Parts: sequence; structure tokens; C-alpha cells
Amino acid sequence: MTTVWYKVSYLLGVEGKVTPASLAREMGVTRQAAGKHLRRMAQRGQLVRVGAARTVRYLAPPRGADDRYLPTRFWEGITRTQPQVHRIHLARSGVALRWRKQVKPLLAHLDWQHRFMFLDFAGVEDASEPFLDELLRVAPQSSCALFMPINVCPELQKKIARVRLMTEREGSDDTPDECCS
Repeated sequence: MTTVWYKVSYLLGVEGKVTPASLAREMGVTRQAAGKHLRRMAQRGQLVRVGAARTVRYLAPPRGADDRYLPTRFWEGITRTQPQVHRIHLARSGVALRWRKQVKPLLAHLDWQHRFMFLDFAGVEDASEPFLDELLRVAPQSSCALFMPINVCPELQKKIARVRLMTEREGSDDTPDECCS
């Protein structure tokens, strides 16, 4: 698995679509290079191309009910072959996703050797902004992991965008520089 797929998965989870411009911003490459990656993924059946020219966007192909964007076998394969990747299924955690103090026990069982933490919001209809702030801003600062929300419903997308905006205003990064070299 490449960084491109991680970034595409992140954008699908947060925005529900990927455009060459959004992938270029996320990866720090040109729009043309991002478009080439997306075209190749569409040719392999990993994405569905919609629109043309500047209005082109890529969507996840229809999948089963459990995972709206990525099939379960994908996660089984990636976590087996890529030990730095972990998926946290928030709907199955049994946590109400309301208070900051719920984040620490939720993440306590994790092996912090994982570099990429996919936060799967499939089946989650609501979470409080303090919970999301703790999960997406505070927790990543205390680890070297990159936390990427996926399968996010539209209401939560708005809350996550507000949390990320607050993070940008504070000038903090997702991960500290000293441990992620």
C-alpha cells in the first residue's frame, strides 16, 4: 500500500469524493500528478470517475453494507501485510463518543508502533466536538501516528472540519516532529 491510497482513503472518508486538486493539496504534488494517480486507481476499479476536465471527481465504488468505502477484506489484508496500519471501528467500540475522557480508554489498547490510524466512523451518527477534538487533535500530538477519519457521515464531516479549523488556527500539527522522522 502506498501513501497515495492512504490519502485517497482519508479524502473519501472526510469529503466523500477525491478531486485531483484535493489530492494534490493533501500530498503536496501537482494537480496533474495527482490526476494521474487517480486515473490509474480508476482503471484498476478502486475508484469511479465522475465528470470530465476540471469538474472530474472520483468516488469509491459501491461496496457492502459494513464498509461504505473500503471492503472488509481490504482491511484484513492491509493490517496483516502493513503492520504500521491500524483501523479503529468506532461504532463497535461501545463508547458514546461524547466526552474527552472517553478517548484515552478507547486508545489504551493500541500498539503505538502503528503509524497510520484509520478512525472508521461507519455507523456513527453523532459525536461531540470535544470528543472529536481530543481524538483528532490532542491524541495524535501524544503519539507518532497519523489519525485519518474514514466513512464519515455528512453531519460529522462538518464537526471534523470545525475541529481541524481550530487546529489550524492554533498552528498545531497532527504529530510532533521529534518522533516522526
